[in-house]
Amino acid sequence: MTEKVRLVSQDNFGYDSAAVEAATKKHEAMETDVKAYERRLLAAISVEAELQNENYQDIERINRRFV
Repeated sequence: MTEKVRLVSQDNFGYDSAAVEAATKKHEAMETDVKAYERRLLAAISVEAELQNENYQDIERINRRFV
């Protein structure tokens, strides 16, 4: 994710058509990565909610890992 933040922070592209095309491809790749992480994150949130609803005895430790 750190690499993704670095790529998003760059503002040195878009000066010519080749740079715009490269930036578009980077953007599309980043969208794909974000969607993959989104599914994983939603799955983790779902598990956490289930543990919370079932009064799992160590739920606080689990919650601390996601903060």
